[in-house]
Amino acid sequence: MMKRASLLSGLVMLLASCGGGTPGSQVQEVVVIDALMDSDVPPGETPIGDIVQHDLSDNACSEKPVLGFVEETGDTDKPCKGQPVCDAILNYNGDKTLSVQLTQCGVGVVQQQIDWKIMNDKLSLGTLDAEHTYTDQNGVAANRVRVKDKIGQFQVQICVQGMPDVPCLYYNIAVTPKGIAPLTVGFAQYTGMYLLDMGKVLLFKQDKTSKPRCSDLNISNLPTATLSSPDISLTQTAVFSELPDLETEGSQTYTIVGLARQGTGPVQAYACNDTDGRVEWGGKKYVELELIDLLPSLKGSYDITSTFDLVSGLPPNVANVVYAIIGFFQNPTAQLMLLICKAGGQSLEDFCGYLFTDPQNPDIHQLTSTGDIVFQILNAILIGILQQNCPYEQDPTLCTKIYWTGKDVSEILTKFQLLSTFTFSQEPDKDGYLPSSACFERWHTLRIRWTLGLDCPPDDDTCGWRNIPLGGSGLPDVITGNFEANVSVQKAQVVMDIKPHTLLLKYGALVNFAIEKLLLPQMFGDGSDGLPAVDSYEAMIGSLLAGRECLVTNDCCSRFAEQVTQQTFGLTKNFVEGACQALIQTGAQYLRQQLTSLDTETGNFTIGTKEPCTLYDTNKDMKIDAFGKKDSQCLWDARLLVGGTTYSPNGTFYGKAK
Repeated sequence: MMKRASLLSGLVMLLASCGGGTPGSQVQEVVVIDALMDSDVPPGETPIGDIVQHDLSDNACSEKPVLGFVEETGDTDKPCKGQPVCDAILNYNGDKTLSVQLTQCGVGVVQQQIDWKIMNDKLSLGTLDAEHTYTDQNGVAANRVRVKDKIGQFQVQICVQGMPDVPCLYYNIAVTPKGIAPLTVGFAQYTGMYLLDMGKVLLFKQDKTSKPRCSDLNISNLPTATLSSPDISLTQTAVFSELPDLETEGSQTYTIVGLARQGTGPVQAYACNDTDGRVEWGGKKYVELELIDLLPSLKGSYDITSTFDLVSGLPPNVANVVYAIIGFFQNPTAQLMLLICKAGGQSLEDFCGYLFTDPQNPDIHQLTSTGDIVFQILNAILIGILQQNCPYEQDPTLCTKIYWTGKDVSEILTKFQLLSTFTFSQEPDKDGYLPSSACFERWHTLRIRWTLGLDCPPDDDTCGWRNIPLGGSGLPDVITGNFEANVSVQKAQVVMDIKPHTLLLKYGALVNFAIEKLLLPQMFGDGSDGLPAVDSYEAMIGSLLAGRECLVTNDCCSRFAEQVTQQTFGLTKNFVEGACQALIQTGAQYLRQQLTSLDTETGNFTIGTKEPCTLYDTNKDMKIDAFGKKDSQCLWDARLLVGGTTYSPNGTFYGKAK
């Protein structure tokens, strides 16, 4: 242990002028000695860690120290100079002096401690003369390694004490009976997407027809190898000191396979070389393998959640229709009275004339006295329905104070979700391609979020979602399709590109389905109170005319006509009841057709990924677990031909393995 005392300040400077010119232009060589009062440093010797610096003019050295091998090449003829690993092959009971050099700006760093450590020596083959040595006046440090009389291999790690930023070096030491190996295999520096550290090398002897080739081998189901190395670090080399019958045959050719993994996990990368494995008796051959990432297994089924914005950016002709229907949630009473004039039919036209001062241009603010009474009747019924279906049991009047706007409903439709299942019946081919016959999709459930009365926490995005299986309102029970896809590795991530393909999905029918089967029940009653659910336009109109109770006895029009004729003059019960029945039938049909008539084309929905979707193997078992993430979803490129115009709704998706 050095006992350092006070610092002896002082600089010994050698000034040597080179050539003529002014003093400012002279090149000077400066030797800087940072001397320490230390009894462990003999007089005349350089203290530990000091550097002889060459200061050329004003350009002081600012480079980091570099540790490198002294040898140009190793015993396998693989370069050592400038590389992090050097190979050495020793015979039984042999020894070898290992040398490294520490430099800074091309000058040796003297008296710097170098640490030596034996690693991955499962057979306890190696012994070092010392655990620590020091660099000499040239920055060179040496250490001797000795081995036993047993075939095997290990590593020697060499690091600079106190300089963690300087990368360590490694000697790969192999022990063979004669100190020479006909074949040595190493791995090139790995730059793939996994955190690999362990590997294995397999040799497959080729027959007279040069089989097996790499193309003959299935990495997931390899045949029995001729020879196999033990598990080695990826910085080690697999040294094959003896090859069966090589002395007799003179030469042999091997197909060389490398497998790599993280720790004891599954194989995640491989390499294969069927051209460089020719060896000869008495010679030596080094082959370096380039690892290729294996794609995790994709085969199986995945639950996919897709979210679409079905209202933003709609073509004007389509937007007008959608927002006209949404208007029912802004002012149901007013919209129902206007529907009497819009739905068509003689009885409804006549009834419209009793309600509006200008039946040709009906305006909810220009009602006749009869129209005003009907408005009050309908509004009272609406308030009753809202209170009856109100989730705030302590104060149901809260629901009568809610101002329904088109914006409320449109925001629901901007996060319109569809649930589907993707099934892949096979793995991608060697190029990552999946044909359409291998990729099946099944869209089966619609979801919207309705949080009224649920007191959903602001950070809980799972609260309030309602699921309804597809079917009805012009939609099939399921929507199925097939698609082509390509799986590849981009920026160290597995990604999938889903090719554009057509689905039999109709926009108008889909939005209509959401309104009838999801929004209407949430607003007017979902059946949980024992009364019939309001899940159709017919039920909505009937309940708005006479209350939900009339849906049980199917006498909505009789009740409505009774109320109207009792409070007005000039209208008969039969007339009002007939107009009511026409409104339920014709009005419901009118509302539904407003949306479904937008679907004039079949196969009008084209969908694919806008950019490759990231796939995740979250538990590192070489099986895909997820498509995208909930907080980092994949992007759909969707195109809908609706109302004669192409519409591109924004869409995202994510999923997980079933």
